[in-house]
Amino acid sequence: TRAALRASLMSALCGAAAVWGCARAAATWARHLDEGRHGAIAAVVAGGALLASPLPWEYATHAEVFALNNALVAFGIWCAAALAAHPRDRRPARFAALLVGCCAAHQHASLLTAAPLAAFAVAWLRAGPLFMLELFAVAVAAWAYPTYKLTERSAAATEGSWGDLTTARGVFTHLTRYEYGTFRLGASAAGTAGLRPRVLAYFTWSLDQTGATVLALALVGAGAGALSKNRPARRAARAVSGAWTLYTLLWHGIWSNLPIHEPSMAYEVHARFWMQPHLLVCVMAGAGGAGGDSRT
Repeated sequence: TRAALRASLMSALCGAAAVWGCARAAATWARHLDEGRHGAIAAVVAGGALLASPLPWEYATHAEVFALNNALVAFGIWCAAALAAHPRDRRPARFAALLVGCCAAHQHASLLTAAPLAAFAVAWLRAGPLFMLELFAVAVAAWAYPTYKLTERSAAATEGSWGDLTTARGVFTHLTRYEYGTFRLGASAAGTAGLRPRVLAYFTWSLDQTGATVLALALVGAGAGALSKNRPARRAARAVSGAWTLYTLLWHGIWSNLPIHEPSMAYEVHARFWMQPHLLVCVMAGAGGAGGDSRT
């Protein structure tokens, strides 16, 4: 149908936007590692790593929520890198607030990456309470409008739609993602694995997506940034690697409440959400590629 075609095209555009966002984030970070000489290399490595990853593009070929999710997260990483370099620039701060609101409205899981990046950015911002209030208002508005439209559309259900947002209970169920267990997490549930097998499963998946070279470059990028004498590079490295660590070890490793055994439907569900830290890895790999080239 025409609606399905439009939705699929939207997913493809979001997939391309995610590649662009990761490339811009890596280039912004790398410019402060080597006085701006290798930003293009960082962009090519980061964008190419995501471009060559099978699963993100699988979700960019048909109507799915994860393509938009990847685009929102990628732009969030870019905003964090931009604010690391220019904490007084209010444009990326406003855009970041808009993205946080969109993440909250679109899919709660994206906040697991967006929120840590936003926390780092707020720590850098040299802004007074009025500007912080403005950012909060932007985020709330970005969340409220699509949520209102979803509630409005729910009153006239169409073929393929599900859920009832015309009642207070229905809205509560939707906002808390009660059916999915978003706020009932914990790997201690029956049938779930512990931290070690979950992290090993994630790294095995990552190797299948991009190979060992990209992971090695990501380690180089995180290390070079953390040890850099340049403050913006250190800030970007700490924000991106910190968000990756929090997501991989805490959200996925400890609090996830699905089995990890492969092959299974639960494993495929995990893989969908591994794309978020994968975006962070691609950006770190871009910075690593630029840092390594600057030493040759």
